Amino acid sequence: MVNRKTVNWGIMGAGGIAGRFAQTVSACPCAKLVGVASKTEEKAKAFAQQYNVPNFYSSYEQLVQNKDIDSIYVATTHNFHYENMMLALKNGKNVLCEKAFTLTANQAKEAIDLARQKGLFLMEAFMTRFLPVNNSIKRLINSGEIGKILNITSTFGGEMPTDENNRFYSPDLGGGALLDLGIYPLSYTLFLLGKMPTDITSEMTLTKTGVDETTKMHLTFDDGCTADLCASLVKRCACTVITCEKGTITVDAFVGRPTATVRYNSGKVDKILTKTESTYIHELNHACDKILSSQTESDVIPLDTTYEIMRIMDGVRHEHGFYFPIEK
Repeated sequence: MVNRKTVNWGIMGAGGIAGRFAQTVSACPCAKLVGVASKTEEKAKAFAQQYNVPNFYSSYEQLVQNKDIDSIYVATTHNFHYENMMLALKNGKNVLCEKAFTLTANQAKEAIDLARQKGLFLMEAFMTRFLPVNNSIKRLINSGEIGKILNITSTFGGEMPTDENNRFYSPDLGGGALLDLGIYPLSYTLFLLGKMPTDITSEMTLTKTGVDETTKMHLTFDDGCTADLCASLVKRCACTVITCEKGTITVDAFVGRPTATVRYNSGKVDKILTKTESTYIHELNHACDKILSSQTESDVIPLDTTYEIMRIMDGVRHEHGFYFPIEK
């Protein structure tokens, strides 16, 4: 339990996304950044100087031994998430872990079980679910004003470096379109619908390194609603179209800074625009609120949802012969 009005954070990893988190902490009254750790002292020191972090470490073990830190943000590559989370949890720290939560569903379950056993807060850092525009869209759908969802088509991709040594193409680093990019349209769709699919079919194009370059998923739900999702390492795209009984919602840049256009069948057109001071601030506020109120789980992205998403991605990968080295 945290007996104060701020959460003291430590960061594992000193890359770009860790920097964005550090900037967000500085704008959040309920959060304080106490330490950062990287595998090299030089990188940790440079990060600490850039973001005014009082403590820096060359090992994650040193970070979790700092008694002033009660919560850890895991910002390492996918392949390290499991061991980083387990280290933090075993040392009594709450954890906010970047997506994809782990490499496999089994790893996710072990981390979730440990957090529950120790009564610690654990959450997947999926900031898209916390953005005001996306929550406005969800409220509109739940109100029934635009009718039942018939189909969601959601794509997310980028033109990633084709260097086979890049992390996007490395099986050892948890590479591939599905875990890095496909998790966005998948989790976003499940957020909007509030339930899991009853059937999934998929297509996957593999690279020479064995990870997926492009993955397409077709989801069917118990009420007849369908979803068509796509993730790509070679095509830039970030759009979601929600087709409903009484109109269509088009969400551009749904991942980070979304804007939505609602076109009703009657001809009426609405825009949903929200100025977001930071794409991470709402996620961080939520995590801090839960930790400070001694809650151990998010109601926006529950741990069971995180596990089910990992289980779905396992199934899609395995159907096409895509296994990470730890699974072989």
